[in-house]
Amino acid sequence: MKAYFQVCKVPEEDQVEVLKQHLKGEAKFTVKLKLESGAKSVDKIFLALKEVYGDKTPIGVRLREFYDRRQAAGEKVKAYAYDLQDKLNQLKAQDSTRVPDIDVMLKEQFVIGLRDDTLRREMKKEVKEKPTQTFSALMQAAIDWCEEEETTQDPSSKNQVRGAVHVAQAVDPPTALSLQSLHDNIQKIAAHLEELFRAMQGASDRQGRPRRTPLKDDEGQLICYTCSEPGHTSRTCPRTQGKDGGGPVCYACGQPGHTSRTCRRGQGEQPKNNSIASDISGQESERPNSCCCRAAAAAEGQEDHNMSSRKVMAIQAQKRRPKGKQAHQAAQAAVKGHFEGNSWEDLQRLQSQDPEVGPVIAALRAGNRPCKAPLREMSRAQRKLVGQWDRLELQRGVLFRCLQDPRNGDDVRQLIVPELLQ
Repeated sequence: MKAYFQVCKVPEEDQVEVLKQHLKGEAKFTVKLKLESGAKSVDKIFLALKEVYGDKTPIGVRLREFYDRRQAAGEKVKAYAYDLQDKLNQLKAQDSTRVPDIDVMLKEQFVIGLRDDTLRREMKKEVKEKPTQTFSALMQAAIDWCEEEETTQDPSSKNQVRGAVHVAQAVDPPTALSLQSLHDNIQKIAAHLEELFRAMQGASDRQGRPRRTPLKDDEGQLICYTCSEPGHTSRTCPRTQGKDGGGPVCYACGQPGHTSRTCRRGQGEQPKNNSIASDISGQESERPNSCCCRAAAAAEGQEDHNMSSRKVMAIQAQKRRPKGKQAHQAAQAAVKGHFEGNSWEDLQRLQSQDPEVGPVIAALRAGNRPCKAPLREMSRAQRKLVGQWDRLELQRGVLFRCLQDPRNGDDVRQLIVPELLQ
């Protein structure tokens, strides 16, 4: 506004009114409150505005900015000198008493803040030889020295740079991809990612598939999952190959030449949810490191067969049990009354506290057979017990499994031995 008054030659008596017309909002209220009696001088208005909106940065901060200023990497000498001079002018405008000699302060700080060591030594020598030299002359001397250094560079380096530029210009610029080609590339990438995802998912499914533990007898021979006889596995089982090796044998009717899926007798039977395990012999008692169900020998993984094949296998397995402990000898379990050496209360307490037998007893009391979702969370021994759900029985709070004694055909109750008694 001061420059405007000077250029337009506004009379002093009109300057106050012109200034008030240009003031808006908060600035107008500030002048009104600061000058309650009415402003009759432009200088008073400018002074009031300066007190409110002027630079209030502390002097110490200005001094620190000035003395901490150094030439940055890649910064020209002229730009560095002008910025240094501007910082000192701001300090002088705020408090002129802090800057006794502007030229001396500028020359000292200018030489100290130079980045190049050689240039800094040359400028120090220049200041000592010419103490009366002005800051502008010192700045120009530094600029001239930098230009001389640039012109005295090795000419071989210039040729190398030119050669590099020519080579870069000789390379054809890459053509921009069209929208259609970009879309095709995106489709290819998406298809490739889909293939990778399927491959990884298949690998994880194969790794997460559980493996069945092989059954062995007392002599260490493998027991077949199909016929429950020792000495071979289900891959080489005579039942699957036929007695004379001529073909498969049906699980439903026992006749060779076809399978249970194509059997006419088995097609009319429907599988039931409460299926019984195919083999309930005492083979599990021959495995001392198994879980709580030591007398169970049902082959895990045979749940895909239908109900009729399981019944046939159970009947045939009773006729050809392997030599060794029978069901009545397994952990002293085949009893009609109680476990030898323990009371009913002790057996009930031990079974309830067992982490595998306890949940099965609770579900049996409630009458709710576990569905598929809880079965996934159960252990292997618990899944075996649930698979024989219709044969489980509670007597005086103790869990038994009902089966037929292979010696005389009597119906007996087999005690489920908890971990604490094994």
